[in-house]
Amino acid sequence: MSTSPTSTDAVHDDEYYFQDDLTVFMARYMLFKVHRHFLIRDSEFFRGLFACPLPPGEEAEGQSDAKPIVLYGVTVHEFRCLLRFYYDRTYRPAIDSLDDWIALLSIATRYVFDNIRDLALEEIAQRLHDPLQKILLASKYNVPHWLPLAYADLVKRPEPLSD
Repeated sequence: MSTSPTSTDAVHDDEYYFQDDLTVFMARYMLFKVHRHFLIRDSEFFRGLFACPLPPGEEAEGQSDAKPIVLYGVTVHEFRCLLRFYYDRTYRPAIDSLDDWIALLSIATRYVFDNIRDLALEEIAQRLHDPLQKILLASKYNVPHWLPLAYADLVKRPEPLSD
């Protein structure tokens, strides 16, 4: 007769045992309460943020609606795109419009989500056909390898830059 294991015999799986708390974020004036796991795993910025020790007796930001982690300069749309990327991609494409990919690129660049940034750049490059917009995005998000082809396409196009 075999005995069943007890919780004292069990060990945590390295990949799928989440030490996770829900955290409250505020983008503009919208509150979001989400898991930290993906943010810590994929962003050097958030990994550092959540690793900071707290003085004794002080409530950490993000523990309540009254004290959210404020994402200065982040739009509601950008943060929703990031969350949609993590939470909604099982049954449908999480991000499907060029505007959403650009919003995802913006927040991924700002908060050092390198892999998401790379994916957003690939998707935008496939979808974006306006060389002027590509030049503007390349300048704004530091994508120098887009510039030579975008400038070449710009000078070849038949319509003038302005009337």
